[in-house]
Amino acid sequence: NGTLALILYFLLAVHLGDHLAQSRMEVHLLSFVWAWFFVGRSLLPITFYRLTYVGLNPHGLGSLFTQVASWRICLSQVLASVILVTQSLTLLAAYGGAVLFALGYRRFVTARIGGMTGDTMGALVLLGQVIFALILGGMV
Repeated sequence: NGTLALILYFLLAVHLGDHLAQSRMEVHLLSFVWAWFFVGRSLLPITFYRLTYVGLNPHGLGSLFTQVASWRICLSQVLASVILVTQSLTLLAAYGGAVLFALGYRRFVTARIGGMTGDTMGALVLLGQVIFALILGGMV
């Protein structure tokens, strides 16, 4: 399942990148490529808020983020927004949609398994990038 998901992820990423490259968007393609990676990593701290780690290994990498202060999470989102708005309002708007998705994803996973694991946090990075690109693709 994981291999198939990664194959589909990369196919979708290439297709979306190609679509955005051929469209008349206000965002320069290089800015989009940079934002693609930036957004995925910027969404990750959303999973740290009041994190309940439910991984099988109590010393897994996901457990490192259980004590992240809320103000640091908020600051990371403010800084990400400021950086994106310096590139384009369109990128910021697409990021806002990705943040809403991340909040819903976090709520869904927490309700489903009682918290987050390192794998579910990592999955948000990839899913957030796809959602960001889909939103951006719909805006052009």
